[in-house]
Amino acid sequence: MYTAFIVDDDKYGLIDLQETMEWEKYGFCLKESFLSPVRALESILTYKPDVVFSDIKMPVMNGLDLIRLSMEQGYEGKYIIVSSYDDFKFAKEAIRYGVCDYCLKPLDSRDANQVLLNLKRKLDLERSNSEETIIVPNDVMNEMTDYIDINLASKISLNQLCSEYHISASYCCKLFKKYFDKSLGAYILDRRMEHAKHLLRTTLLPIQNIATKCGFDDYFYFAKKFKQHVKMTPSQYRNGAAEENDQEPAKDL
Repeated sequence: MYTAFIVDDDKYGLIDLQETMEWEKYGFCLKESFLSPVRALESILTYKPDVVFSDIKMPVMNGLDLIRLSMEQGYEGKYIIVSSYDDFKFAKEAIRYGVCDYCLKPLDSRDANQVLLNLKRKLDLERSNSEETIIVPNDVMNEMTDYIDINLASKISLNQLCSEYHISASYCCKLFKKYFDKSLGAYILDRRMEHAKHLLRTTLLPIQNIATKCGFDDYFYFAKKFKQHVKMTPSQYRNGAAEENDQEPAKDL
């Protein structure tokens, strides 16, 4: 059976989804229901359900943010959005992230279960073709990675990259997983850290300036990520590199 999560900050919306959908009939096991999209994101990345049904309008983190953040961090499952007519404009934007279908509120049993049936057919087909190789010209991948390197000082989003190279969000995530065995977000962070190490070794720029050149507005967040990645602080790395080259350790300005 395929696994499913549902996310809706309205408890009655959750109950409606739980009871209207004939989950088992169409080959799905409803594993988790979340009122909090923040908690949902953590569980989605941990357990990787086959499909997530998510409301669009939610506090703290809306449905579009949930979709974007999970995909940037490597989630490759399906999303079905649950939307009212009033926020259908958000539903159209979600399609850009590769959302495969939507349900309108209030739920109609027949329409909602047709969405489940269509989803099962799509998942069955993908499962049968799971051995098919993802093919993309090498020059496209080279252009994408060059684009990332050139824009390390800027915010680089999944949607921005997909728009630049005319591919879907889900396909982009699969490409980075296939070619680099990591999510797009992890790849970008790796490149930022490598650039930071290069600047620390070869320049006397203040570390705060280096953080900015690597796409971090917050110096303390940069330092935290650098230490997690390199196992030492930026200052320790810079001074260690200087000592290896018999140079006087640089002082932070």
